[in-house]
Amino acid sequence: MEDVYVPDEWELGREKVKIGRELGQGSFGMVYEGEARDLLNTDKKPRKVAIKTTNKPSLLEQIQFLNEASRMK
Repeated sequence: MEDVYVPDEWELGREKVKIGRELGQGSFGMVYEGEARDLLNTDKKPRKVAIKTTNKPSLLEQIQFLNEASRMK
């Protein structure tokens, strides 16, 4: 049975993320350098982050992408 992704407190809203330069191609889509604000709800300045994207994924690819992100926590 395939795992089902469950959103949690680790997720950030898009309004807290600023996408920067392209770093390269990942398994599911492009990877970008970026900045995230309020990562821990205590950070006052942005932190550098890697932003993984997907290329119009199928439902299975969406689940796989979200499960990969969940394992990176």
